[in-house]
This record gives sequence, C-alpha cells and structure tokens, in this order.
Amino acid sequence: MKKNNGLSFATLDISSLNQILELERYTGHYAWPLHSYEMAFRKNWSVLGVFNDTHLLGVVVYHIVFEQCTLLNIFSTKTALNRGVASGLISWMVTDATNKGCDTVFLEVRSNNLAAVNLYQKFGFEIVNTRISYYRYNKQEYDAYEMALHLFTEL
Repeated sequence: MKKNNGLSFATLDISSLNQILELERYTGHYAWPLHSYEMAFRKNWSVLGVFNDTHLLGVVVYHIVFEQCTLLNIFSTKTALNRGVASGLISWMVTDATNKGCDTVFLEVRSNNLAAVNLYQKFGFEIVNTRISYYRYNKQEYDAYEMALHLFTEL
C-alpha cells in the first residue's frame, strides 16, 4: 500500500469484489454490474482502491493497451465525495499511464454528470466527441462525452 495525503492506495483483486459492489451500490442504476468487475479481474485490468485506515473509499478501473490508457470506471463513496478521493485515484492512474509510456488517457462520461466533467477538465481532459443520446435510463436520454488527456512523454 502506498500513502498519499493520509490516504492509502492499493491494487485490488477478486477477493475485494463484494466490498466494491457494496460500496458502489449507492450509485443506483449507474453502478457497474458484477460481470463487469469479474471481467476486469479476469483480464488483469488495473483495479485500484483508496483507503482511509482500512475503509475502502473509492475505486478506479482502467486498462492500458500499448500507449493508450482508458479509464473504465471510477467512483467514491458518498462519505468520500469532495474529499480528494477521486482526484487521488485519477492522479494515480495518470502517473501509472505516464510511467508505462502512454501518450493518451481516454474516458467517457455522461454529459449530465457535471461534477465529474469538471473534475476531468481540471486534470486537463478535453471533450473530443459527443455521442448524442448515448445513455438511456428510466426513459431519459443523456449524451456521452468522450474525453482525452494528452500526456507528454519524453522521446
């Protein structure tokens, strides 16, 4: 486990699955289903947790293929909102991507998730495409923003 600003970061494995699902449950229909996490662990994607003492506060899932990193899922618990947990997870992912020679980090986010869009933009992510009415929940439609962060690696 590595510490940063009083938070501890650790790679999670399949034994953490029930804890992850329990914590993410509050996000309702936006939560990742069980099979998505099972696939993440099966494919050895990076699944990182952030802890305060022994309490899991947030999770990020991403994968790196050649020089591209894709953020697949990120959440923090309700009690951890606005406490730097998501920022810490994004920082960790970007550092890992940079260290592994990535030149770009990609993600997709619902256009109505303004807090997330603003957070990503603070990190330098830019909207590169909009998928109109991509998400559909409870008879409502939301656009999806595809965002990219270009990393500057030395040649």
